[in-house]
Amino acid sequence: MRIWGNYLDLTATGVASTVTHNGPLYIFRNVYNRSRKMSERAPDADDRGPFAKAGASSEWGGGRRYVFHNTLLQPDGNRGAGGGISGNSNQPLTNTITRNNIWYIWKPHWESINEVGGSGNDFDYDLYNGKLSTYRGAEPHGIAGTPSYERDFVLARRSPGVDAGVRIPNFNDDYVGAAPDIGAQETGAPILQFGIKAATSRQVATWRTARKQ
Repeated sequence: MRIWGNYLDLTATGVASTVTHNGPLYIFRNVYNRSRKMSERAPDADDRGPFAKAGASSEWGGGRRYVFHNTLLQPDGNRGAGGGISGNSNQPLTNTITRNNIWYIWKPHWESINEVGGSGNDFDYDLYNGKLSTYRGAEPHGIAGTPSYERDFVLARRSPGVDAGVRIPNFNDDYVGAAPDIGAQETGAPILQFGIKAATSRQVATWRTARKQ
């Protein structure tokens, strides 16, 4: 299963994947804009969900997840997600690998990554501004900081995250610069397209390569 090439806006959660029982599930090259839960409240009084939410129990979940090159925005400084990736309602996040994601969340004292007692996870090369509630030694190459953008979801050339990612074969082979950028959009590459148009964008070339191998 692949969830990719989406621009998500005005949702309580970006991608919920508790139902991943076997996998693998790939979540990549998505952009999450505004998070809303309670439409009758003013945005500053609303609550915010995470971009990626998953859980596991003795009856379901536990399948392998790969979460690569996603971007969380904070339009107007505080309208985006309340978390990056987390477990679900006291269920743990398990068997998940993240690389090259921007976990830019609403409040820095909230969690960019929250395992909720999970195991079998591998988090690294992500850019995050919130807390890491996870295993000791997570994100050894990650960056604690705040991204800056030259426009929309395109990182400014001096932003944290530029040339700071890791190569993932068949996912970012066409990077520009010394190394892949963290986030959905590679600075200096053609602008991502979303939905049906994503199938004709340059980024789909890596997906086609993966299918042929």
